[in-house]
Amino acid sequence: MTFRGIFLVRFLVVSLFLLCNGKLLYAIAPVISGDSSSIVTKTKLGSGYLIQTNNFIQSFYDFQIRNQSTRKQQITIPSVNNKTEINLSGAKNIFNSLIPTLYSPPPPLPPPCSANAGTYSATIIGSSINNYVLCNGDEINLISNNDFVLPPAGCVGCLPAEMYLIYVNGGPTGGNPTVDPNWTGYFWTGQDFNDGFFNQNNGGVASIINSVIPSVNNTWCFVPVTADDGAEIPSSNSLGFDQDGDGCFDLGTSTCVTYLNPISITPNSLCFSAGNVSIFLSGGYPEFFPGNYTITNTGAGSLSISSVPNNGSFDITGLTGGAVYSFTISDGNGCIITYSGIYNGAPVVSINPASTNICTGGCVSLAGTINSGVGSGVVTFSNTNLFGITDPTITGGGIGVNCNTGPANCAGVWATSPINVSGVCPNFWNTGQYLTVCLNIQHTYDDDLNIFLQAPNGVYVRLSQDNGLAGNNYTSTCFSMTGAANITTGAAPFNGTYIPQQSFNVLNGTPINGTWYLLIADDLGGDVGSLIDWSISFQNNAAYTYA
Repeated sequence: MTFRGIFLVRFLVVSLFLLCNGKLLYAIAPVISGDSSSIVTKTKLGSGYLIQTNNFIQSFYDFQIRNQSTRKQQITIPSVNNKTEINLSGAKNIFNSLIPTLYSPPPPLPPPCSANAGTYSATIIGSSINNYVLCNGDEINLISNNDFVLPPAGCVGCLPAEMYLIYVNGGPTGGNPTVDPNWTGYFWTGQDFNDGFFNQNNGGVASIINSVIPSVNNTWCFVPVTADDGAEIPSSNSLGFDQDGDGCFDLGTSTCVTYLNPISITPNSLCFSAGNVSIFLSGGYPEFFPGNYTITNTGAGSLSISSVPNNGSFDITGLTGGAVYSFTISDGNGCIITYSGIYNGAPVVSINPASTNICTGGCVSLAGTINSGVGSGVVTFSNTNLFGITDPTITGGGIGVNCNTGPANCAGVWATSPINVSGVCPNFWNTGQYLTVCLNIQHTYDDDLNIFLQAPNGVYVRLSQDNGLAGNNYTSTCFSMTGAANITTGAAPFNGTYIPQQSFNVLNGTPINGTWYLLIADDLGGDVGSLIDWSISFQNNAAYTYA
């Protein structure tokens, strides 16, 4: 614009905005005296004027404010140093120098974000009666109703997609996952949660998830999110819900799922109380929630009590040798398990003198026979629950590559599977006695694996460590001191019976009855796997004779 002659500009700001029903109506402008030929409209507003000039607007475009109701362009010039008049003649440079100081252009409005996570249908298949609390063997399917709206791609090569954010501690605390302490930083890719593995509570999947994403009470919350980079197979672009940082994403409704542990039943014949069996219970609904197990007797004997809490016990009394006892356990969530066993009777001690006539000062040989009340032969105890073996590149997973001293002195996450052994005679294991450990492991690089056995008294024995090179799996692999060769000479998948890498003789004197643990860890990045199942076997001696 061109200034001619002497222009007087009087600045008077009454208010920046007038609001009506939430809409911006006008920005009140100053009285401007000067070349009125460039003024399109000049409206009196109180002691000031609302002025629209084509030249002025175009010359000082940075000052314009777009009226939200009429879409007309308007400007506002506030007072400067409390002066109400400025002589612009010969002072054009002064006026121009005020422009960048008094005003900055408003940032461009971002395009409207239409991202919407949409709605989902949740279906639980199984016996659970409480929503989203899965019994062992149950599954949950979260299926999108396909009414979501994706945001624009967040980068070149990014693929917008619907996926899930995984939370703990009850789910989101706000709308920004990045600063939410409950977001684990992990995604579940895909618009549906129905993969046939992680959506199923098979008794071990919780262990796998926990080994990567620790939780409280096996509970994780799955929250659908519209992601601007949600390719199911991430390429060179890192996976993210807001890669470009424009805030255009949407969180859907959180679904928190609890994976109950299997109900564990451990029987123990009471040697000091003939005719009784004591049963210990854990897992299921009472492990994480208030409530008791309900016991129903379906076999021989009588129940001492019909309701016990987690880690509680009850007795079956009035049993005779060879009796079959059985019962059903319900945990209050519809999870039901049945169990049966054979009562072999209490130990019987018989002493037979060689002669019934004993003279004073004479000697008589006595022959003693003890029937332990248990079945003779090899007895096997198993754990068939799935346990995840994490990779050390995963936060909290794996162990150090040079960790060769076993779990006691090696920090890290170990897949730890317990087996409770009871009723075995003798009570202590000694060198030369029968002991066999068998296992099945799925893993894509056996040389990463460190496998240890822990006795009830805490003693470790190294079964296999860093063997198998790049081979896969341990398949029907057994460890026994009578094996054909040491495990270090074998090749994946190690099918057959091998001598353990460390002799079982280190277990000499350890108790047999109690909880044994198999511990497995991965010491290098790039591969993960699972412990499928394992077992431990001992020789039961039914009778002992002393002479």
